[in-house]
Amino acid sequence: ETGLKLKHFHPDLKGWEDKGVTVDFPLVKVEKNAVYFEGYTFVKESKNEFNVYLAQSGGDGPPRELVFQYTRRKK
Repeated sequence: ETGLKLKHFHPDLKGWEDKGVTVDFPLVKVEKNAVYFEGYTFVKESKNEFNVYLAQSGGDGPPRELVFQYTRRKK
């Protein structure tokens, strides 16, 4: 099975999900600089940057997109 397996943790490192249980996001598509999962997209923006796009369900309304930007630190 190919996909992204995610486990959530509280600040005290206690898992949200039961032990051994993950939230799974099936792989949808792979491109040169992007990997698409159901609900998540990882995009390489440059040699030192990538973004993660998350479609977060809001309960009543449509999903909203959250963007997490990552940059490699200079040593």
